[in-house]
Amino acid sequence: MNQYSLRKCMEATRRRLSTLRGKGTDKKTAEPLSASQSFSDQLLWKLAKSDGNSEEDQLVFTSLNLLKNTIQQNKKLCARIFVWSALVSLIGVLSFYVLKLALEVESMKVVLPLLIAAAFLNAADGRGFPFWQTFHDGDILQKKIRKNLIEEIARKLKIVHRESLRKYINKNGSLGSLAKSISKSIGNDLLVVVKDPLIWFLAVAALWIILSWEFAIALVVGSFLLLFMVKPAINKKQEISKEEAKVESKSQTKLDTWSELPRLHSDRDIIEATAQELEDLLDQDVAINESNSFQLTWLVSGPRTIGTFLLLVILLPYAIFVKHMTIDVILLAAFFKSGLAAFATSIEFTLRVAEMRGELVKLGRLLELPNRPKGSVKMRGFGGLDLRNISIQYGNKILFPDGLNLQIPKGEPGKSYKVAFVGPSGCGKSSVMDLLARNLEKIEGSSTGWTGKCLVIHPNGEEDSIDQIDLGSFPKYIISVPQETEVLSAESVARNIGLAVEKLPAEQKEQIVHKLSGLMQLPLDSLDKLAQEQSGGQRKRTQIASALALALAVSSESSHPVALLLDEALSQLDQETALFVLQAIEELADKRGDTIVMIAHSEYGISDDSYVYVFGPDGQGVIQEGWKRELASDPSSAYNKVFKGQLNSQT
Repeated sequence: MNQYSLRKCMEATRRRLSTLRGKGTDKKTAEPLSASQSFSDQLLWKLAKSDGNSEEDQLVFTSLNLLKNTIQQNKKLCARIFVWSALVSLIGVLSFYVLKLALEVESMKVVLPLLIAAAFLNAADGRGFPFWQTFHDGDILQKKIRKNLIEEIARKLKIVHRESLRKYINKNGSLGSLAKSISKSIGNDLLVVVKDPLIWFLAVAALWIILSWEFAIALVVGSFLLLFMVKPAINKKQEISKEEAKVESKSQTKLDTWSELPRLHSDRDIIEATAQELEDLLDQDVAINESNSFQLTWLVSGPRTIGTFLLLVILLPYAIFVKHMTIDVILLAAFFKSGLAAFATSIEFTLRVAEMRGELVKLGRLLELPNRPKGSVKMRGFGGLDLRNISIQYGNKILFPDGLNLQIPKGEPGKSYKVAFVGPSGCGKSSVMDLLARNLEKIEGSSTGWTGKCLVIHPNGEEDSIDQIDLGSFPKYIISVPQETEVLSAESVARNIGLAVEKLPAEQKEQIVHKLSGLMQLPLDSLDKLAQEQSGGQRKRTQIASALALALAVSSESSHPVALLLDEALSQLDQETALFVLQAIEELADKRGDTIVMIAHSEYGISDDSYVYVFGPDGQGVIQEGWKRELASDPSSAYNKVFKGQLNSQT
């Protein structure tokens, strides 16, 4: 690729470019990659470049840059890999040459030491100690790559736009499996980039110095002819890998869903139906690999085999009949074969990049997701929320076109303030809750977002837009419990509850965990069990206990109140369980005057002293508001119609 075409391509995709450090940036301020950039960056671009989608090329380039940064951070380890790789390469060349010398000399005093040296070098050659030490260091590098990938993904998850992330995960599957697959694919394969070019260089030098210059030139020419032979294989590998990546992505998403289905749904044929879909996708994956099995093998080995055969067919007769070589023919065959094989293996790293292109695109797409507004204002407690003229857009659908206005004040010490959102399905209750939890953000250029003013009121009465609150303090004072059950299945119940208080002293943390497990009626003898062993209702109570632990952690630092957002958090519990859970939440909230904002699926989940906002169907907005006692006592109220199923689009 010439400099002009590279520059034009980069300018065309500059708004998709993250910084070269691999961190997400504002697409307006991202700098395009120019042809004057470093050699390593231009080399990575050549690896990323395909004959297809230039946007995908940019995503692959972003991912490769992130991996490059990991390597740069581990220079000592990479230097050690280089030294061991050089030793492996040198031993491979010397083992043949020393044996040749031993066969040529006549003095027994010299022959014996040379044979011993040749035996040692041949024993150490191939899969000897230097190779395995290189392999072991490469394994360490692979683990470091995975660690840095997880760190970078975690950093991104902390600031990413929540709605964009949800769509991304639904389409691309588990982020943990993404980090694992990339590090597994690229870790030890990086050794190829170090070791095999050294073997090739030493093979060229050995042919030149030990035998004759024309054989060295033949190896160089043959190697670059091989490069042209391999290019079609790289393109075909990309095509096959893209097809496979699509199926694997769908499979991973289905697998994540299937493995996390709560036991609550085990009798509704959901698990069996999802398992059948997963089985069909895996059958497709197997079929793709089976139908391309011979072709994939030939892509890797074919060009090398043909090239080596043709060149040696020419060179061996030339060496014997023209150059009159004898034992040197063995060296010619050995050096030429190892040199050409090393060159081909170096190219196979490009094939590996093509093979894992799907994962690199996924990683790049994750890094390119828009971030939430970071904000710079620290919260020091919850003083209320004020929504003014709010409209919410999902693509072409607009909720509250006339503007939504509502206020949520704070409680008072000894008495919490309770707010309930009620209304038919699709009326916008959960959308408002997403806005308050900052799962829905103002993102320029996005088809999903909100307009208007959503003000957070501080305890001292000052007001700030919700997107100006920094992401570090916001979730400590506005705590969300979504409808979906979110627990760490492979962790203990105790750790799930205590996640928010990890930094507290062990004794204080244990007290909080025991207190909340008691309030949620979770048996003490179950705290050491894994969350995946709990029933659906127990997992939900564990999730709620974790949110309450965060509220208690805040109370241990200050006396400022918090807000709890319960988005149908009790919907998976039976009536008796939901009532005692709600009572436990209110008892804790009353002590400091916290605010509880909830979406209730049933009337029994709304306390009598709650202030209720009734939403009209189809995103009309609030059509009635007032205290529950007053609304419930009026048979004709919109509140009563909601729970009688009479509030519909005709209302």
